[in-house]
Amino acid sequence: MHLKFAKTAARAMAVSALTVASGLGFAQAALADPASNGINVPCSADALYNYINDNTGGETLSLAQFCTYKLPGALPDITEDVTINGNQSTIERSYAPDTPDFSILTVSADVDLVLNRVNFRNGSATETDSSEGGAIDNTDGTVTVNGGTFTGNTATYEGGAIYNDADLTVQGASFTGNSTAEWPALSLTRVTRR
Repeated sequence: MHLKFAKTAARAMAVSALTVASGLGFAQAALADPASNGINVPCSADALYNYINDNTGGETLSLAQFCTYKLPGALPDITEDVTINGNQSTIERSYAPDTPDFSILTVSADVDLVLNRVNFRNGSATETDSSEGGAIDNTDGTVTVNGGTFTGNTATYEGGAIYNDADLTVQGASFTGNSTAEWPALSLTRVTRR
């Protein structure tokens, strides 16, 4: 992970040097580059699954504006650094009766996950007595939540909305109707708020 940051810093210094050498015209062109917004994820649960699965680290995924990604099953675990921009979209576990229980996002590796204004709804980590984190289950990563809403997520034990056993920062998010069966007061655990 530290090697990725070093490579990114080196690329940024190279671009800065070119901007200074080339003058203002190059700088304006660089600002207009649509690639800097990341990968646009179509409004499809399958597309979201595939982009998370294929992430090789350091990518930015931009959700389709005003989309609801209805998940019939769990998304792949987050095992590489990734940023997800919500664009007023929601990721929700399907309300269909045959939908299995699962955490919407699981971070099980030492990676960085940044969520910008992503909404989470109906996550349900209740398959076992120790299930944790209805929307997000973070056992080993660094998760940063900037804005977004967490609505109607549940877990058996801890973290109806978010379970965290690693590094977590939440800023500007709202939480409504998240719950746990065993410890109702612990809809969030170990959260650092700014």
